[in-house]
Amino acid sequence: MENDNKKWIFLSLVGGALMIFGATIGNLMVYIFFSELVKDYIKNPFLETSFFFAFIIFGIIAGTGGVSVIIGTLLIIVNHFKLGKFLQIMGTGIGLTGLVLFIIIEIIFIVIIGHTLGFISIFLGITSICEVAGFSGFLMAIVSRKKLKKPEIVL
Repeated sequence: MENDNKKWIFLSLVGGALMIFGATIGNLMVYIFFSELVKDYIKNPFLETSFFFAFIIFGIIAGTGGVSVIIGTLLIIVNHFKLGKFLQIMGTGIGLTGLVLFIIIEIIFIVIIGHTLGFISIFLGITSICEVAGFSGFLMAIVSRKKLKKPEIVL
């Protein structure tokens, strides 16, 4: 394994551990959003049910958060690169897309309801060490997943 990948693997493992410490999980709103979107356009009951169960499975994987990031990293180490990156992206809640969607939802809650879900409080400094650790781990997992490159196999 390349030296550059080793540091991103280490960063990913640390990020997953921090996500576990901070009880940070993937953004489940992404899967609910896609589930509702699919339900509106698919009229076949079998396909609708199949997509529903697929999104439930994705939600369960995302619900493990840092655990799926760590398992994904371990799969990358044993050369299951695509499956490992898939588990990492699920554990972080679709990565940057989930982060952007979560920020939009947070802003809507602040503007309409006048109450925050807790995400903005990280930037205001009114938070616990666990939330900071979880958010830091989340960012580490996203960056390391983006930077990891599939190793070239030389025969």
